Amino acid sequence: MAQPHIITLSRGGTSLVLDVTPVHTATPIYWGKQLPVASDSTPLAAKFFTPGLAPSATDLPATLNLIPQQSNGWLGTLGLIGSRQGKDFAPQFSLTATKVEDASAELSYEAADAGLELRLHLQVTPSGLVQANATLTNTGQDPYELTRLALALPTPARESRVLDLASRHLRERNLQTHEFTIGTHTRQNMVSRDFAGSTLHGTCTPGPTWTDGSAHLLHVAYSGSTQTWAEKTNSGITYLAGGEYLYPGEVVLQSGESYTSPTMLASWGAGLNDAAARYHGYVRALPAHPDTPRPVTLNAWEAVYFDHTLQPLLDLVDEAAAIGVERFVLDDGWFGSRRDDTKGLGDWHVSDEAWPQGLSPIVDAVTSKGMQFGLWFEPEMVNPDSDLARAHPEWILAPTRERSPMEGRHQQVLNLGIKECFDYLYNAIASLLSEYQISYIKWDYNRDILEGGSRLTGRPAYRDHALALYALLDKLRAQFPHLEIESCSSGGGRIDLGIMAHCQRVWGSDCIDPLERQGIHRGELLLLPPEVIGSHVASTTSHTTGRAHSIDYRAITALFQHMGIEWDLRKATPTEKERLAAWIKVYKEHRGLLHSGKTVRADYPDAALSCRGVVGNGQAIFELSCTSTSASAPFAPLTLPGLAPEGEYEVRLLGPTQTVFDLRSAPAWWPPEGEAVAIPGAVLCQVGLPIPTLIPESALLLQVSKKN
Repeated sequence: MAQPHIITLSRGGTSLVLDVTPVHTATPIYWGKQLPVASDSTPLAAKFFTPGLAPSATDLPATLNLIPQQSNGWLGTLGLIGSRQGKDFAPQFSLTATKVEDASAELSYEAADAGLELRLHLQVTPSGLVQANATLTNTGQDPYELTRLALALPTPARESRVLDLASRHLRERNLQTHEFTIGTHTRQNMVSRDFAGSTLHGTCTPGPTWTDGSAHLLHVAYSGSTQTWAEKTNSGITYLAGGEYLYPGEVVLQSGESYTSPTMLASWGAGLNDAAARYHGYVRALPAHPDTPRPVTLNAWEAVYFDHTLQPLLDLVDEAAAIGVERFVLDDGWFGSRRDDTKGLGDWHVSDEAWPQGLSPIVDAVTSKGMQFGLWFEPEMVNPDSDLARAHPEWILAPTRERSPMEGRHQQVLNLGIKECFDYLYNAIASLLSEYQISYIKWDYNRDILEGGSRLTGRPAYRDHALALYALLDKLRAQFPHLEIESCSSGGGRIDLGIMAHCQRVWGSDCIDPLERQGIHRGELLLLPPEVIGSHVASTTSHTTGRAHSIDYRAITALFQHMGIEWDLRKATPTEKERLAAWIKVYKEHRGLLHSGKTVRADYPDAALSCRGVVGNGQAIFELSCTSTSASAPFAPLTLPGLAPEGEYEVRLLGPTQTVFDLRSAPAWWPPEGEAVAIPGAVLCQVGLPIPTLIPESALLLQVSKKN
């Protein structure tokens, strides 16, 4: 029997323990809270982790490898699937080299068998994520077709629930859990938009809870097609795994060629707040992460739609500047024959019909007011009724030259993997960025990739498209380093940590109804920190739901993220504009904390009330939001997460005065208008404060400051 070798990687409060033997891929045997450094008298040894034999099974215990394979007795879902026309389908890798670096936080692992070389790279990041990817190289003479290369990590048995996110257009990232039974729970995104999959897949203790219990989460940091699964075997092993979804024939490695999997990023926490904080720390450390205050952004789409008449837009610019907007974005309809959504997409030149003087009148008006100018693009898509599609039908992703996929929004998808197509898009966008003072691009992506083949080769091109997208974004940013790019995909259809390595913002959802956004924020903030999530104040009556909400509820809901406006301010009343300007002032005063502190949520038994906050350096801001009527009145005491029990805090109401509850129901501690009350930290975070019964679909803010 091969002698085991235990390697422990630790950083950021996390440990990953691996059993690295001469035969079989490395086995992860623990992932979670950082373990104490073992003394010489009690070193970690494989015997502490090796299970007994199952009845009527192999003569050695079956173990979960980082890449699950049958060569070590694994009976569950395989992490490596491929062959040379049926041969070499079941390699048994032998270790050739390992190297631990970065103060025991990073591991390189190499193994080989059957004309294949496998390299694994793992590290525990400073924020405590496990970051891993795998590279498979064909060292044989015959081609090797790869169908799957996925990585796996174990989860603790006490986490008896599976957690993931359910999304559809206008209702993204709703958190859901179900019992973790024996078998496999799979989420697949086969169309390169994560409406169909789940950006997070995890396990958790019953709840889930934000401050207690435990959770382990897995994310594939990739903007193409993905597959993740949670599996519980009949031998008691529970784990998470994920990788790229590959279509037949998509990856065929010729001799000497390699495939590298997308990066897997895995988090854990004593509650979801901690698990989310590890992802947030990772995103904030990315080189592409914005390093300037997030400007208040007005997008003109729901104000004018396709009507690009100059004077109404100039009036909107004036209204925006007057209330404190810092960035103005011109949306769809400025180019080619694009007067509606049926034609012109792909013809990236300024329309003489809509803009006879070019974009200079609107750009100059915006920048003269001290605002940044932003412009909408949808570079990956094309209308069949466009000059581009007529000139280059071979650039459209399709299964054959003769047949096109089903249209979506009157659109098809361009094959960015074709060099001429890539160059056309780069040159068209770069030309506009050179001609006009454009600081920001809203990069939209409004349909799934169906039957995404290359018309030049007849082979699947999903992967080529995703990698070319990253290259195009990087080339634009290298040429225009001041440029910020938002990833939008019918709202939240492309929100992952692959795209966040290349973009500075995402559009959370096309639904700006604040009640819906409350639920959407709950799921998306598990992965992304608030400063990169666009959340806007829309018109009084929502464009997508028909519900009406107060200006205060709309503004408070948007305020914690990257705040903006999606509203025809020309139609707003003077009172509405005054209130909105006041909330924008609050945002500007506190965005330093909101966009740098730890995002937290409170566990509360009444679903009618939710509490989220941001905590950092003795300061905190909490939002109390009432989404419906409650079975009890007033609300039960609420504990505020993230605070220290020692000392006292000053608590005050934040923002313009508003009446969101019957003043007779105010508890005795409630701060007078404009004043603060001193409350012991132990009461705030352990005992809890009585809360008045809020009016349904309303919210208020509490500012909490540690007393010196």
